[in-house]
Amino acid sequence: MNETHMLGIIILVLWIAIAYLRVPAAILFLSILTGKLFAEELSLEVYDFIAGIVPGLNPTLLQIILLVLPAVLTIIFLKGSVAKSGTLLNVLPLLLCLVTLGIFINPYFDVVSRLDASQQIILTANQSYIVSLSGALILLSAWLPRLKHPAKHGSKHK
Repeated sequence: MNETHMLGIIILVLWIAIAYLRVPAAILFLSILTGKLFAEELSLEVYDFIAGIVPGLNPTLLQIILLVLPAVLTIIFLKGSVAKSGTLLNVLPLLLCLVTLGIFINPYFDVVSRLDASQQIILTANQSYIVSLSGALILLSAWLPRLKHPAKHGSKHK
């Protein structure tokens, strides 16, 4: 089995597991973006602090942990937050969250360089478009239930 198939199977299993746990895609996406920010902006400061406590810590490993930790904590703390009736609306945005996370993790593992040339071009040349489109679709999925059933304002009538 080649790496493309393995990567696809891993993403599929994660996707099913997170959809089963009913984690809100919009908050998971925010967690992934926050992790990306932590990995890029805080890694040196955190590394200097933690290196004194845990000698021999690899800076790249710390960046991966900072990238993934907010998403993992979101999954743990917010499992079951999506109503069962909203699970289908949440499925595609969750897949887009995982694609975004995969794009952000790629520089640390360089999985894309081992894919076919056509797949490499799609993922590397268009990654900012993929992340932007994912964000827009995830926001849309978060807004849709509110547009269909707007909050009722005003006083209650007897």
